[in-house]
Amino acid sequence: MPLFPNSSSWLKVMIERRTKRLDNVEISRLRCNLGLFASTHNLQNNPNLTQRKVLSLKPLIFWIRHHSFEEQAMKHPLTFSKGESGFTLLELLIITVVLSIVACIAIPAFSARLPEYRLRNAARDIYSTLQNAKSGAANANETWGVFFDNSVNPGSFSMWSFGPNRKWDGGAGDDVPKGRRVELSEYEGVNYGNGNAAENIQGEAFDRFITYVTPDNVAIFSSRGTVNNLGYVYLYNSKGSAYAVGTPSQAGVIVMKKYQGGTWE
Repeated sequence: MPLFPNSSSWLKVMIERRTKRLDNVEISRLRCNLGLFASTHNLQNNPNLTQRKVLSLKPLIFWIRHHSFEEQAMKHPLTFSKGESGFTLLELLIITVVLSIVACIAIPAFSARLPEYRLRNAARDIYSTLQNAKSGAANANETWGVFFDNSVNPGSFSMWSFGPNRKWDGGAGDDVPKGRRVELSEYEGVNYGNGNAAENIQGEAFDRFITYVTPDNVAIFSSRGTVNNLGYVYLYNSKGSAYAVGTPSQAGVIVMKKYQGGTWE
C-alpha cells in the first residue's frame, strides 16, 4: 500500500523517498495531514506546479509535525488535577520542624561518640603497624621495629628497618624508615597514657605508658617474625577511655585490649 495514494505520482515518489527514515508515528501523521496541506497550498489543482518547483520536502515535514503538535496541544491542554498538586506551606513547615528535631538529637549523640572512634582508630593503626613490621621483617629477612616517640606531645609512631647491623640506631646509621611517621595529633585528643585505667595489663600500677625497653620505646621483630622484647603501648582519649596494644609473648602474637568495667578486655 503506498504511503500517499491520493497524491500525484512524482510527489508520491519524492515523499516515499524522503520518509524512509521516519517511524510509524510520524508516517501516520504525514498520512493524516497531507490532504490538509495539499488543499491549503492548492497542490492537487495547481496546473503550474512542477517537480522542479518542489525542491525539498523538509518544509513539508516540518509543517506537518508542527501542525500535528499544535493540534494535539489544543485537544489535550496541560492541566493539573487536585491530586497532582505540590506541597502546601504547612506541609513544608512540618517537614522542616521534623528534620530540625532529628538533627538536634543526632548531632550531639554523634559528637559524643567521636572521641571513642578516634581512640579506637589510633589503637587499630598501631596494631596494623606492628603486624606490618612483623611480616616485613620475615619477608625481607631483616630486623624491623616500631618506634613510639613520646618526646613530643601528642606522640607519634613509625616503622623502621634496622639495616645490616640489625640494631636500632635511633633512626640514624643503617636505620631505614618504612612508611610514614604517624602523629597522634591526627586522632585529635588521643595520646600515650592510661586515662581512667587504674592498673596496667599485668595488674600493676603504671610507671610508664610505653613499656618496651632495650631499646626504650621500640618493639623489635626478628627475621623469623618473633619478638625480641615484650611490651605494651597505652593510649587514652579526652574522656578517659584507654586501649593497650602490644606483644605479650616472644612468639610474635599481637593483641589489642580496651579497659572497661575495671578490667582489660
